[in-house]
Amino acid sequence: MSISRYRGCRGGTHKRHTIPTIFTGHRLPTTLQKRGFGVNTDNLISIPLVTAHSSTTFPLVRFASWNARSIRAKSKSSSLCDFVIDAQLDVVAITETWLTGDNRDDQVIADIQNTLPNYNFLHSHRRCGRGGGIAILVRDGLHACVNDIHVFKSFEYMDVTISSSTTSLHLVVLYRPPPNNKNKLTSSLFFDEFSSFLEILTLGSTQLLLTGDFNFHVDVTDDRDAVKFLNLLDTHNLQQHVREPTHTCNHTLDLLISREDDKLVSRLNIQHGLPSDHSAIKCLLNICRPGLCTKQTTTRELHNININDICTDIQSSLSLMPLAMDVDNLVSHYNNALAGALDSHAPLLNRTVILRPHAPWYSDTLRVAKRERRRLERRWLHTRLTVDKDIYMDQCAKYKTLLDKLKADYHTDIISQSDQRNLFRVINSLTTRKSSRSLPTHVEAEVLANSFNEFFHTKPVLLHC
Repeated sequence: MSISRYRGCRGGTHKRHTIPTIFTGHRLPTTLQKRGFGVNTDNLISIPLVTAHSSTTFPLVRFASWNARSIRAKSKSSSLCDFVIDAQLDVVAITETWLTGDNRDDQVIADIQNTLPNYNFLHSHRRCGRGGGIAILVRDGLHACVNDIHVFKSFEYMDVTISSSTTSLHLVVLYRPPPNNKNKLTSSLFFDEFSSFLEILTLGSTQLLLTGDFNFHVDVTDDRDAVKFLNLLDTHNLQQHVREPTHTCNHTLDLLISREDDKLVSRLNIQHGLPSDHSAIKCLLNICRPGLCTKQTTTRELHNININDICTDIQSSLSLMPLAMDVDNLVSHYNNALAGALDSHAPLLNRTVILRPHAPWYSDTLRVAKRERRRLERRWLHTRLTVDKDIYMDQCAKYKTLLDKLKADYHTDIISQSDQRNLFRVINSLTTRKSSRSLPTHVEAEVLANSFNEFFHTKPVLLHC
């Protein structure tokens, strides 16, 4: 084995000279050493071999933040769900939901819950005035606890602690309305309130993630408010991660902030093409991603029952019924005969079902349109030409129109094929949000049931006293 080196010469050609290299412990023959070849092995040192330890890798939580500018308008809830499914997101922070907190939100929330049954939808509407509002989508397997908030005039926010089996995250989603003559907000008021807010947030030791629409042009280096905002973050040892424009006016308004020492955010990129004037922020969080959630169900394979055989078994069981029995025993014997025949021909089967998003309107046509959209996005990101961006945005609009049409056609077919009984169930599922059944804090269900029984037993007595 030899190492080659080239040396120039006056003739312009290259001559090849070889350097002999020893890679074993054997010495050269003595004759070659006398002729000047060989190596003084005393100059060699032994290098200890270090065994490389394979680092344990695990999937990370996928996070996104998006200013939807009303998820109630123009079927944006469908685009939101499609974005979550396509990117396989675990946590999604949404600003400017424009939810009102009353029954006008039921249809939108029901649509999200039906399409994403394995997600928890948490939201907080603006207390006064229209617009605003914040929501958070959290996939099952991650526990979300909404914390108490302080009321500020210059911004609204939602404070949530997200926990997994190994760690926890303090997530704060914030929206700052731009100051104008109508709301009478000022930048100085925001800095006063936000500075106090950061002092509270940075006291804890839990990993912190602050995201949302701050309405500061942090990409403009000579913007006085933006510079003051970034200096305020630096004072509290916080780092802003977004470096690309997130608004149609080519400014960076939506931010992602964490502690500099946490090393929480990685692989950040901007998702364009969503139906809003803001792009979404996607990234990975250094938190172990939980596996898919499952639930246990029991089923019977009723379609495999032979009607003639089960009828024969029922008749043979009922023929043994003694006629001298009273009514209660006759009913019990009849029920046992039916249950025994059913268990014999279609026994109960325990199955484990993986909870997944429910979007049956996805078709091959929609997949082809999505594939074309991705192709055009890659081309635009490669060339960065305005014409390629316009073509990509046009394809995004076509894809959204096709998605809304296929979804509407699917629900139309379900409604047209439903009888009167199923019709009310379908309409109710499409227009009514699922209410969470909350019980008082308890350790054992039996103790809670006994306390309910005692309360309702003693209440009439107390009323008559």
